Amino acid sequence: MVKKFVETIRMEIAKMDRTMKGIFHPHWKDFGLCRSLGFTHVEVALGIGYQTYSELTYALEKCREAGLNAFINPGFDRNAEEAMNFLRMAPINENDIIFLCDEPNDRKIPRSQIAQWADLVEKEKSIPFFTKTMITLTASKPWEYANLTDIVSVDYYRDYKKLDLFLLGLKMCFLRHIHHGKVFGIPGVKGSPAFLWEQYKFWKKCQVDGILWYSWTPDQEQPPWFPKSLDQLPEIAETLKLINAEP
Repeated sequence: MVKKFVETIRMEIAKMDRTMKGIFHPHWKDFGLCRSLGFTHVEVALGIGYQTYSELTYALEKCREAGLNAFINPGFDRNAEEAMNFLRMAPINENDIIFLCDEPNDRKIPRSQIAQWADLVEKEKSIPFFTKTMITLTASKPWEYANLTDIVSVDYYRDYKKLDLFLLGLKMCFLRHIHHGKVFGIPGVKGSPAFLWEQYKFWKKCQVDGILWYSWTPDQEQPPWFPKSLDQLPEIAETLKLINAEP
């Protein structure tokens, strides 16, 4: 009986991962639109739209009102103690993700540091048991960060050239083989609607467990990927809605 119950829980968690559709950098004022576009998770990050932990808490409350889950970046790379103090009091649910660090392989943050932060979260009893931890990796640098967090996400925003995609596909296959948790893909909100579909299909071929789009604010890239944010790009937003409707 216990074994069957545990297996049921695992299947439900796996189902949640397979249907995870997230996006980086939306403001809480756009959470309702995020939900209507089919996103299940939104980034809530200290230093990106929210400068204090009070603002971060408010954004999480708005996230709940919109019926969304969050991947929460409380700023471990700024101050791990303050990040943990926030997480102990934050309105976290079991479908949320604790985002430990962005691109540690590009910023040369050692594996031991990521492991230490993950251990703090894992041992904190006030955080729901099934809440996962995550890092993102840039595709162009070494990926020596498997099995430190529950989820490893890989971003790739370059033009889609066959050789580059072939090599990236091999690396993704290897990562899925060695990493005992989930692997997500991070495509870019850039280019034409056709390019958005091309990116999505590539990551699906890589058999990722979820897709996190980067980002709601393509106008803030250097140079800008679009002249406006996603809420002012109806054709791009509608394309992402159609993509999110895919099984």
